[in-house]
Amino acid sequence: MLLISALIVLVVVSLVFALGYEFKPEGSTQVETTFPVIQSPNPPGLAHLELSAEAHLYVFAYSDDGFVQASVTITGPDPPNPRFADVISINATVLNGTTSTDLQNPLGFRLWPGMYSVVGTYGSASPRSVIVNATDSGTYGEVILNFGSSSPPPLGHIILSAWYWSESGGSFVQASVTITGPESLNGTTRTNDNGRSVFTVTPGVYSVVGAYGSAPLQNATAKVVAGGFAELILAFNGHGTAW
Repeated sequence: MLLISALIVLVVVSLVFALGYEFKPEGSTQVETTFPVIQSPNPPGLAHLELSAEAHLYVFAYSDDGFVQASVTITGPDPPNPRFADVISINATVLNGTTSTDLQNPLGFRLWPGMYSVVGTYGSASPRSVIVNATDSGTYGEVILNFGSSSPPPLGHIILSAWYWSESGGSFVQASVTITGPESLNGTTRTNDNGRSVFTVTPGVYSVVGAYGSAPLQNATAKVVAGGFAELILAFNGHGTAW
C-alpha cells in the first residue's frame, strides 16, 4: 500500500509540473516585483483622507529600437468588494492596455493589493511575463518588459500633486511645474486621480518648482533611484511647503 501511494503522488506531481511547463509563455521572465511603500504626509485639510485606495503599477516595453508599444494583459484577484470593481476596470480580474513610447504618458493600472501576472506581446517576439506583488494601498510599482537583446536604461519616477489651501477649504489644482536635474522637464499637475502626475526620469536628484496663480512658488527636491518613486505634494497659498 505504501508503494502504491508513493507511485500515485509521483504521477500527480509529474502531471502538475508538465502542465505548468506547457502553459508557461515562451521566453517569459518570472521575476517578482514588490512595490516599495511610499509614505507621504497629507497637506492641510487632508489629514483624514486616504490619497490612494489602490496600488499603482506602471508598465513599459523595451526593444532594440527603444521603448515600444506592446500589448499588455494583467490577471489577478477579484477586488475585496465587488461594488468597487469599476474602480479598476469593468472586469476586475483581467486588465488590458498598450504601453506608450512616450515615457511621460505611461501605461498605468490601479490594483487592489495582491499577486498579479503581467504578460506582454510585441510583434513576433516571444511573450514576456512578470509576476508582481502589489503589497499595500498607496504604493507604486514599475515593470519594464524587455523584448530586446540589451538591457533597458534605468528609469525612475516622480509622482507629483499640487494642493491649494485657503480658509474655506482646499482642493487639488493644475499647477505648472519645472523639473531640473540630470534631465529637464516641464508639465502640469492634474485635478483628477488625486492630482497625481507621473514624470519618468533618469535616476538622480531633481529640483521641482511649482507655480499656481498668484500663490508663492513652491520648491521641492526629489531623490529618484532606478525603479523607484519619489512622491511630492506641493501645497500652495502660503499654508505649507512641499511634502
